[in-house]
Amino acid sequence: MSSPKCYVFDIGNVVWYYPALQRQFLTTWAGQLNLTYDQMFSEFVLVYQQLETGHLKLSDWALSLGGDLDKFIASLDQVYSLPNFNHHLISTTINFINQLRSENLPLGYLSNVEEFLYPYIHQRLEHLFDFHILSYQVGVRKPHPQIYQEIFKYGPWQPSEVIFFDDTLSNVTAAKELGINAIQFHDTPDFYNQFSLK
Repeated sequence: MSSPKCYVFDIGNVVWYYPALQRQFLTTWAGQLNLTYDQMFSEFVLVYQQLETGHLKLSDWALSLGGDLDKFIASLDQVYSLPNFNHHLISTTINFINQLRSENLPLGYLSNVEEFLYPYIHQRLEHLFDFHILSYQVGVRKPHPQIYQEIFKYGPWQPSEVIFFDDTLSNVTAAKELGINAIQFHDTPDFYNQFSLK
């Protein structure tokens, strides 16, 4: 492996845990639509990839469900309040990012994300990174090869000089196929020790 010149992180379940708060907002939306959580989750599964690639807007989806967009957004404001958000940060990753920042190494994040979640999650994390790549802006989502190629727009790195962390094996495999040093993240106290700069 070449000496790393850039580190790139997934966000969900690598920098920040999303399942608990996702369940909360889907539960709230289910109540607004007189659905069970399971019914609401099934509706979400049908469209989340379209939301993550920017091919469907929250407003259009809410309308198709007969929902009130203002109420949907109000529930996001409540569920994703700053204290709730901060409670789900992954401390081992945050500490490692801060260590990398102290060494002035370029840092980015690459995430599959819906546009409506950007202000609640990603905007709050951008101060930690030098660049970001978001699926709804690119128009494709991991593990599509095109989204990984975006990394190389931000610096003259070779794939072998990039380390990419993701919790999903298929995303790791796709990055490896492009020559990127992709590593599947596991939230253990010593996970980042193997990458220590000291």
